[in-house]
Amino acid sequence: MDTNDWIALISQGRAFPCVPARIGRHDVLLEEGGRGTTVYRVRGDRVLAIRANRAYREDVAAALLDAVDGLADRDDLGAIVRLRPIDVPGFALDRAALFGAGHAPFFRGRPLEDRGMEVVPVHRTEAADGTDAHRFLWGTLTKSRCYWDREPEARADVRRLDDGAADLFFRVNPKRPRPTVFSAPDILARIAWAKAWARPVMPDGVRLSIEDVRRHELRVHRVYDRLRGTLHVPGEERIVEFDLPLRSVEEAFGPLFAGADFDPDAFAAVAARPAEEMLEMVPSNPYTDDGRGNHGIYTLSECLARLRHEYEDGDHLTYIGRSRGSIRIAWRADGGSGETRLRLEVPGSDGGRFVSLDEADEALTVLALEDRVADGL
Repeated sequence: MDTNDWIALISQGRAFPCVPARIGRHDVLLEEGGRGTTVYRVRGDRVLAIRANRAYREDVAAALLDAVDGLADRDDLGAIVRLRPIDVPGFALDRAALFGAGHAPFFRGRPLEDRGMEVVPVHRTEAADGTDAHRFLWGTLTKSRCYWDREPEARADVRRLDDGAADLFFRVNPKRPRPTVFSAPDILARIAWAKAWARPVMPDGVRLSIEDVRRHELRVHRVYDRLRGTLHVPGEERIVEFDLPLRSVEEAFGPLFAGADFDPDAFAAVAARPAEEMLEMVPSNPYTDDGRGNHGIYTLSECLARLRHEYEDGDHLTYIGRSRGSIRIAWRADGGSGETRLRLEVPGSDGGRFVSLDEADEALTVLALEDRVADGL
């Protein structure tokens, strides 16, 4: 087919026409309008597309075309994504990811689906060469692969290692052999910080395998305010065992998932750092997302700060210590004055008394530091 035939075929169903142009050393067809720019490079009886919905740059398009030149002519691309390096000044993404004919998301459901290929810019922490084309489009990449000004977001493949029921928060079914794909910063944050769900971020008994695109693998479980497990560094025989303060997880493993090499000395320094005492907190309505916090593990200072929010009669917060001793701090109407006051109670008993904020602070501090319910409750 000549150029006009290709233009007619490519333009089917498109709102804007494409015109001949040149990018770098490549003759292309260029479509501009609507929500972005699309570059087409005819390769024999196939066509390669580059789509930028936002922040299109000609130098990036040229780098992508150069990176996959020759590779796009192969007939054995199959259903996997091939990665090739690119290096464009001022551009955060450093890999060209090529989808072979029949597997390019841009051409899905269009006349050229079986002959259309696509190349998109990604970061080396977001995919590995040979990734299944369907699984490649995870999380933000599903919608933002065409946003060229986006920040890289490292990928983590997460599997359940225990036999428990599927956890809705993690969306990871232990009976499903394939891993669930997360943003690495997101899964590390979820381990350490409570979200708007009715359980700790890392529930008791849950064991996870978390793997980056280079095959560094974490196997982790939570023991109250500690994260314990092992790290396997690919290419090395040794297994690194660790016992970290829960809030140190992002600092300890964030650089690794962001593409840095494993640094044993820096890791040991993070693991040895003292951590503030923590308590498990269960609110009266754990499903609420009103800024008061939800069921999870919190530092003592965070627990004390929760008492200073506005609450109504009937609200309560239950705090649980390491040895499962617990106290409930409730907001109750005082029958004498009619005002809503703090009341310290022990779950499962009829005891309790009205207290000041300072007395409530002291009870929580004893539970956190000494792992016991204060005398007099």
